[in-house]
Amino acid sequence: MVRLQPKWHDARVPDTPGSPFGRRLREWRRFRGLSQLALATGAATTSRHVSFLETGRSRPSSELVLRLCEVIDVPLRQRNELLEAAGLAPAYPHLPLDSEELTPYLSGVESLLDAHDPMPGLVFDAKWRVLIANVGARRLFGAVSSAPTWSTG
Repeated sequence: MVRLQPKWHDARVPDTPGSPFGRRLREWRRFRGLSQLALATGAATTSRHVSFLETGRSRPSSELVLRLCEVIDVPLRQRNELLEAAGLAPAYPHLPLDSEELTPYLSGVESLLDAHDPMPGLVFDAKWRVLIANVGARRLFGAVSSAPTWSTG
């Protein structure tokens, strides 16, 4: 399983209590194995500016945060977290699966799973929790400890 969010703390890097964005940016950059220069080049900025962002000496715009996230390949939910850490509004909506806005998409996924029956079909979230299971999956797996929140059929 691929870990999508770095959770380590490097003792060689001083904490920047005034810059939660800078600390998270540094963690993501190192997690992806990028230097400040490589990140700056990919995001069309300077390595000095990246350094200032990481130490809290500079505040980024939302456009810059999104460009940096694109270069680092940060997942969308964590991009919102970086934007919020920089004091900016989230750019990507996060809706619960049962919201009205997602009803057409949920119907499409359920139709696909129904068409896949009798073969088992499951839909997982980012933490590998079962969200939707078709009839074939329920027959095969029965009542599992992480019972699906929604099920088709």
